[in-house]
Parts: sequence; C-alpha cells; structure tokens
Amino acid sequence: MSAEGQLYNAALFTPAQGSTLSSSKTPLSAVKGHLFKLMRPALSRETDLRERLGKIKNTEGAIDAYIEIVEEMKERMKVSAPYHKFLTIINPAS
Repeated sequence: MSAEGQLYNAALFTPAQGSTLSSSKTPLSAVKGHLFKLMRPALSRETDLRERLGKIKNTEGAIDAYIEIVEEMKERMKVSAPYHKFLTIINPAS
C-alpha cells in the first residue's frame, strides 16, 4: 500500500486550526486502527493498554477513551525512555 507510510504520521489526527477533534469526520474505527499502527512497537510491551484499546467501542465517548490511552502511553514512554537509552549505550547491537 503506497500510503502506508502516512499511517505512522501522528499529525494525521491533528485538527485543522479552528476545528476540534470531536468534529472530525474520520470514522472512529479508522482512528482505532491508526492508533494500533502508530503504537504497535510499544503495545507489544504495554499489553494492558493494547487490551484497553481493543475493548473500546465506537460509541460516544470513544474519543475520550482514545485520548486517555494515548496520554497514558506518553507517560509510560517518558518513564522508560532513559532506561532504553541506557541499554543502547551499553549494548548498541540491541
């Protein structure tokens, strides 16, 4: 698929100036699919977030649930980033 690279572009979900995320015409099922694709490397380690993301129903409130999971992932990555950087310095092959 020629557009597959665009799926990794987090700016894809940045609302246009003057609009809000909740007014997006993007189907919620597409948002879920893109989140799985964007967070795939981390979701293999953060299995509880993967499970929560998979259980979200495409109903009202889904956007808030997606945002909550993304924020939680962001916090976890901030905490684990120094550890992974340290491992790379010690063993560059991994």
